[in-house]
Amino acid sequence: MPRILLLTPNRRDLFHAPKRALETLGIEVVTGQIDSSFSTTIWTDGLVVPSANVRAFLRNFNAVFVLERQAISSSDNSTRHALETWINWNADEDTPVVLFGPNLSTARTALTLPSDFPIVRPDPNDLANTVSQVDSNTFASTGSVPNGGTSYPRLGARVRLTRENLRVYTPTYCAFNSTNAYFWRLDEIKHLLLGTNGEILAVPDFPDQSFPPDTLIAYRYYKHFILPGIEVQTERMHPLRHSQLGTLSIFWLLYALKLVGIQPARQAILCFEIDHPIITRPDRTDLTAAQQQLVILRETYRWLIGFQSPAQGLSLWTILPRPP
Repeated sequence: MPRILLLTPNRRDLFHAPKRALETLGIEVVTGQIDSSFSTTIWTDGLVVPSANVRAFLRNFNAVFVLERQAISSSDNSTRHALETWINWNADEDTPVVLFGPNLSTARTALTLPSDFPIVRPDPNDLANTVSQVDSNTFASTGSVPNGGTSYPRLGARVRLTRENLRVYTPTYCAFNSTNAYFWRLDEIKHLLLGTNGEILAVPDFPDQSFPPDTLIAYRYYKHFILPGIEVQTERMHPLRHSQLGTLSIFWLLYALKLVGIQPARQAILCFEIDHPIITRPDRTDLTAAQQQLVILRETYRWLIGFQSPAQGLSLWTILPRPP
C-alpha cells in the first residue's frame, strides 16, 4: 500500500478532508506537523523526528504533501525549511514533495529560495508585477448563506494541463491576499536555464480573460511539485456555535497523485455534489439580470450532461491516476 506523509505547519484542521480522500483510495496517510522553530523538526502522531534525521525519515514514504494557507502579506516562516532545505533534496532516493499553495512571499524575509528557483516571489508591496490577479474579491462572501456565514463561489478557473494538453474546470488559486486571489508569475530565463529540471505543469486558459504571458498555475522544480492550494476555509454560523470548516479542492489533490506516480490501491466512488454548480441570487451585483443567470445555469447543465461523453474526450480518469 502506498504511503503519504501529510504535513501542515500549524493548521491541523487542514488534515481531515485530504486524509479521508486519500484513505478512501487505499493510500496510507501519516499526518504530522512541521515545527515552527525554523529547524527541520517534524512532529508526527506519537513521534518526534529531529532535524538531523528528517531526510532519511522522508524517504520512508512514497510522497510528502505539505499543506499551507498563508496570505501573501504573512511573514510566518513555519514552512521555511521545506522551501529552503528540502527543496534541495533531489537525489534518486529522495521522496518527491508536493507543496500545495506555498507562501513564497517576500514578506518572509528569513526565507531564501535556491538561486535558480524560477517562480517569482510575490511582493505584497508590488502585487501588480509579481503575481497575476484572478479576480477581485474572490474570497469575499457573495449573498447570504443558509444559517449565516460565508461562501466563495468565484474560485472556478479554466486550466490547461500542459503534459496532457487538456483543459479542466476546477477551483484554483495559487496565492491570496485579503479577499483577492492570484496566480504565480514565472522568471522565464531561469525556467529555460533549468532545462529538464523545470516544467510548467498548468497555466490559465480563460476564454474571456487575459493574463501576462508569464503567468502559471503549477510547476515542477526537480522532484518538487508546486501546486495550487487545496484548502478553502469557510465559516458557518449557528445559533449555538460558530464553526470553521476546511473544504477541499479535490482535483489538485488527485492530480498530485499522478505527478508523483502513486496509483490508488483500490477503486473508490468519488462523489461530486453538483446540485448548485452556479448559485443564482437576486442580490448579485455582477449579474444583475435574472435572464443572465438563467442562461448561465442552462448552459452549465448542458455542458455537465456531455462532460464524460466520447465527443468531449475528457473525463477525470483520463487525467488522473487509474486504479489497477
